[in-house]
Amino acid sequence: MKSEASDEQYEGATVIEPTRGYYDVPIATLDFASLYPSIMQAHNLCYTTIVDKKAIEKLGLKKDEDYIVTPAGNTFVTAKQRKGLLAQILEELLAARKQAKRELA
Repeated sequence: MKSEASDEQYEGATVIEPTRGYYDVPIATLDFASLYPSIMQAHNLCYTTIVDKKAIEKLGLKKDEDYIVTPAGNTFVTAKQRKGLLAQILEELLAARKQAKRELA
């Protein structure tokens, strides 16, 4: 079996060299551009945007335009109706991440 190497280039992750020492406060590393946050943002998935079938009928919401149905059968309003709290927070965190990457460059 012969494999062909690709000349295609792509940018890898930014890795910051850790500072050695004792930390008496918790250190967290988070990737807000990873798969799950991206899906949550793209589909407006949040506890503040979940909507039940009675509310959908009462408000006259249209499927795919005003609300989505997940494979598990949960229903969420789209950002057109109301932007979720988690989507807002993730948007701010992603903007801060991009700003930090610009400052490191």
